[in-house]
Amino acid sequence: MPQAWAQRIEQEIASASRPLIVTAAYATYRDLPYRFAPLGEAFQVHAGPTYDVPLATHRVDMDLLEKEPVVRLIGYRVEQPDTVRPGDQIAVDLVWQPLTRLERPYSFFVHLVGADGVPLGQRDLRHDAAPSYEPGEVLVDRYEFPVFLTASPGVYRLTAGIYVTDFLV
Repeated sequence: MPQAWAQRIEQEIASASRPLIVTAAYATYRDLPYRFAPLGEAFQVHAGPTYDVPLATHRVDMDLLEKEPVVRLIGYRVEQPDTVRPGDQIAVDLVWQPLTRLERPYSFFVHLVGADGVPLGQRDLRHDAAPSYEPGEVLVDRYEFPVFLTASPGVYRLTAGIYVTDFLV
């Protein structure tokens, strides 16, 4: 089914003069030459790179990796109420940009971490297409994951990071 939608997206991008919104961004879409930016619970499809930071982004502006920074974490958005219960789904959008041409795939992660440092929810997202990204373009990734059922009441923090993806599976 996702492949049929990929064909439809290609047709709509080629012929439409209006914004294209989809309700899901399947993993198979990562092979498409388009960008999928979270828009509420849906995604807006862009034919090419975008350079605008989405509204309501909590700014971080942190350069990451190696001696010469290669990625900037611009900020994040959390689409949850202040109170989350075990089993609830959390949605976090990371807003970032490559500062230079990326030479290899990279992966990003978001963890929900308790006071003891133990993750109680997490999601990783791999960017195999990273070498095709334009320096300076703004990318937005959505990380959705449940809070572990073992989480007890307390205050938790979200942590995010990036690592090099050394191999392809």
